[in-house]
Amino acid sequence: MKKQLFGVVACLSLAAAWAANGPKLNLVTGENVKLSVFREGAQLFSNRPYRAPKLPSLLDGQSLVVTPIEGFQIDCLSDGRLYALAPETPYHKDTKVGEALVKQGFERVADVPVFQLFGKNPWERVVTYRKDVRAGEHFDVAKWAVFLGAGAVERSDAPLPPYLAHPPARIDIDGGRQLFVDDYVVESKSGVVRHWNSPVKLESPILRPTREDGTRIGGCAVATDGGLWWDPVIGRYRLWYEDNWAGNMRYAESKDGMRWEFPDLGKVKGTNRVFADGEEKCNHDLDSWSVWPDYTAANPYADWKMFTSAPGRLTPDTLYGSSDGRSFTRIGVAGWSFDRSTLHFDSLIGKWVYSLRDGRPGVGRARRFLAVDELKKENAQYWFENDPKRQSERPAGTVEPELWTNVDGEGNHQLYNFDAVPYESLMLGVREVLHVDISPDGKKRDNGYCWTVGLPKTTGLQFAFSRDGRHYMRASEEAISSSGWGSGKWDTGYLSAIGGICVIKDERLWFYYSALRGDAEMRGEKTGKVPMQKQGMYYNGAIGAATLRRDGFCGMVADGNGEIVTRPLAFTGSHLFVNAECLYGEVRAEIVDGSCLVVPGFSAADCRELKYVDRTKAELVFGDGTSGTRVLPKGNGLRIRFKLHCATLYSFWVSPSERGESRGYVAAGGPAYKGLKDI
Repeated sequence: MKKQLFGVVACLSLAAAWAANGPKLNLVTGENVKLSVFREGAQLFSNRPYRAPKLPSLLDGQSLVVTPIEGFQIDCLSDGRLYALAPETPYHKDTKVGEALVKQGFERVADVPVFQLFGKNPWERVVTYRKDVRAGEHFDVAKWAVFLGAGAVERSDAPLPPYLAHPPARIDIDGGRQLFVDDYVVESKSGVVRHWNSPVKLESPILRPTREDGTRIGGCAVATDGGLWWDPVIGRYRLWYEDNWAGNMRYAESKDGMRWEFPDLGKVKGTNRVFADGEEKCNHDLDSWSVWPDYTAANPYADWKMFTSAPGRLTPDTLYGSSDGRSFTRIGVAGWSFDRSTLHFDSLIGKWVYSLRDGRPGVGRARRFLAVDELKKENAQYWFENDPKRQSERPAGTVEPELWTNVDGEGNHQLYNFDAVPYESLMLGVREVLHVDISPDGKKRDNGYCWTVGLPKTTGLQFAFSRDGRHYMRASEEAISSSGWGSGKWDTGYLSAIGGICVIKDERLWFYYSALRGDAEMRGEKTGKVPMQKQGMYYNGAIGAATLRRDGFCGMVADGNGEIVTRPLAFTGSHLFVNAECLYGEVRAEIVDGSCLVVPGFSAADCRELKYVDRTKAELVFGDGTSGTRVLPKGNGLRIRFKLHCATLYSFWVSPSERGESRGYVAAGGPAYKGLKDI
C-alpha cells in the first residue's frame, strides 16, 4: 500500500511539474473540461468511459486535458509546450484531425511510438504531436484528439473575442472603471479567484397594474423593454411601461425609484397614456419598445428616441422623437422585423444597434443585430436576407455581429431577447434566456403548453459584457432567475429586462425588470382563443427590482495573500481609486515599469493601505504622510500591481482628481450624476 501511494504521489508531483510550465488554455465547448493526470487508468474523455493504457515514458505523468470526445476550439492564453494525441488511421466517419493539427503548426514527435490509446481498433491507435504555442493562438480541433501538457484550463461557450485573444500592447483606461469580468487588463494573478455575484431581488414588486381610478386589478404593468432612466434635468426617475398589454403605453415619474406618480399627459383625459386612442395604432400594434435619451445629442435629455416593434411576423417598426419624453412625434418606419425587437446605443462603436428577433428551424428563438449611425426614416429596410420583400441594402457603415442562437451547449435554452447599455468602460448586456425545459407531464414549456395551463413562460436574465461592442462574453450563471411554477410569487416567470438596464443609487446598482404571476383560471381550455391580455399565461404582471453592489458583477477574491498585475496601461489621470471590500484585511498597490521594476516612490511600502473597510470608491494614496502625497506618474506603459490580503477587488480606475470621477458611463444614470457619464 505504501509503495502504491508513493507511486501516486510521485505521479502527481510529476504532473504538477508539467503543469507549472504548461500553457493556459481556454476551451470553447458546451461540455465541462478539467485538468487531470495522464497515467494508466486515467479517464480520457468527459463523456466516454475510455481509460488510458500503460503509457510511453515521455507522456506518463503529464497533465491531461479531459474534454468531450467531440470537437472543440482552443484559445491559448499563455506561452508553453502543448502535446496532442490523434488517430494514426482516422475512422471513416471522422475528420482527419492529425492532418489538421499539422496544418496548424503541430509536429510529430519521433521519440514516442504509435500506441493503442484505448480499444482494439486501428483508429484508436494514436500518433503524438507537439507544438510550442504562443499566447493568442487559436486551434480548431475536430473529433477526436487528446491534449497534454497544459498548465491550466478554463471553458467558455463562445470563442474568445479578439480583444482577449489579442489584447493591445497598451490598454487605455481613461474611459472608466476597469471591472474584472474577464482578464482583459490582467497580465498575471496569483492567490486570487474570480467570484461571480447575483443581484438580490426585492420581495415585492414596485409597480402593479391599476384602473384609471387607481384601484387594483389583474392584467399587467410591464415594460418589454420600455425604459427607466434618471433624468438629472428634472431630478426624477422616468419610466415608460404598458398597462394591460397591447400598446397601452404609460409614463410615470418617481423621486426615489420606488414610489411612482402618474401625470396626466393629455392624450387620454385623466390618464398617463403616452398615445391617444388610434394614434399610430399604438393602442393596438405594440409588442415591445425602447426609450432612450439620444447619446449623440448635445442635450440627451431634451432629445428622447423611441423604437416600437409590433406583434407578429415581419411587421413595421417605427421610430419616434420627443423633446420632453412625454409627447412623441413619429419620425418614420425604421424597418420590418419580427416581434420582441429592441434598440440600444453602443458607445464603443458609436452606433445605434437594433436587436432583432430571428430564428432557425431546430434552433428556436435567436437574435440578429444591425447597427446604424443615425436614427432616421431613410434607414428603413427589410432586415432579413431570406425575406423576398427586402427592398434595400444595409446602410453604409453598419456592423452586424454573428447570429446568436441557442446552439451553445445550453440544452433547451433559447435567446429570447438581448439589450445592452454603456456602463463605465464596458457595454453591459442582458440576455433574456427562455427555458423550454420539460414539465412533469412531459410537455415543453413554450407558448402552446403555457397557454393550456395559464402560466407564464420561464425566462431568466444573464449578464454579458463587451469591450468592443461586437463580441460579448457571458457571465457564468443567470443573474436574475424566475421564482418558477408553483412558487406563488409575483415573478413566477417571463422575466424581461427594462431598457437602460440599471440605475445607480446609494452606491448600488438597481436592476428593474418585468415578470408575470399568471392565472390558471384563465387557461386555454376555459378561455379558448382570446386576446393576449386575457390569457392566463400573460396575466398578473408587474415591475420589480434587484440590487447589486456598484461594479459588483464579480470580484477578485484573495482568502489569504493575493496579487494581480495589470497589463501595460495608458492613462492621463493622477489618482488611483479602487472598489474593494477588506473588512478583515487590506489592499495595497504599487506602480511598476515595463520590466516590472517598482517605480521609485510608488512601492507597496509607499502605499497607505486600505484596511478594515468596505468602499465602492477609495483612493490608494502614495506617500509617507509627512512630505505630502504623490500623484501618479504619467501612465504610458506602466503596470499596477495590486496586493490583497483577505480582500476582494471589484474594480480600479485612475481619476484626474481627488473626487474620484471615472469618466466612464453610468448606465441609466442616478442621483449622484449630472449626465450619462461620471464626470
